[in-house]
Amino acid sequence: MKDGKAANGSNVHQYAPNSYRSQKWVAVRSGSVYKLVSALSSSMALDVKDGKAANGSNVQIYTANGYRFQQWTFKNGRPAVEVRRRSGTVPRPRSRACACSGECTAVRTRPAASR
Repeated sequence: MKDGKAANGSNVHQYAPNSYRSQKWVAVRSGSVYKLVSALSSSMALDVKDGKAANGSNVQIYTANGYRFQQWTFKNGRPAVEVRRRSGTVPRPRSRACACSGECTAVRTRPAASR
């Protein structure tokens, strides 16, 4: 999000990947839809500005309120979980089960969101 600030109306835009929390989101499921919550603040969610469902509508961050313009679905893909060590490296499992001895965290990743 613009300037890495969790404030109502902060613009969400494309930017080169980095390790900042302003690029991280948590998908919170509610029935068949998801709320995308900012890692900067659990009270802020991805929001379509003014609730407009038109091509070119802006996406921003806004206080989570449960309205439909903060509800997202995932299509043409399946959710996945990427496991990383606290150091940031990805372990190379010998099998599908990976034991990290308490040194790993799960980073949830999902396919692109659609409205």
